[in-house]
Amino acid sequence: MLAFLFLLIIAGNAVILYKFNDKVSVQRRQILSLKYENDDLKSKLLKQTPKKIDIKYVTPQFLNAVVTIKGTLYLSPISNSLIVNTLKENTSLKIQDSAQIQSQLWYEVFLPGDNRMNSKGWIKSNYIRIIE
Repeated sequence: MLAFLFLLIIAGNAVILYKFNDKVSVQRRQILSLKYENDDLKSKLLKQTPKKIDIKYVTPQFLNAVVTIKGTLYLSPISNSLIVNTLKENTSLKIQDSAQIQSQLWYEVFLPGDNRMNSKGWIKSNYIRIIE
């Protein structure tokens, strides 16, 4: 009887080990697939990014602006830059600087207020209206 119980425990452990091994194998295949996909996306991103960007900084004439249509606040004045914040229509902005990049005018702005989290970045000029 004791031998039968011992064999039953060993068989149960073997089934559990088989199931976990199968799950680990599936996870390993998924990780490899995601790694290849990530490598492919990185190579595409490197091909899209221009090697040299000419930035012409222009002193802004005005210091206040308002978002005219829902816009995106970027970390840097490049369209494929990281997104810092999404701005709603009629959001007030303070202009700090401006730059001309690849025939597109960008403004470095910050959101006035107490919340300093993700409140500073770059926005394209066609998303804002200058307030004199």
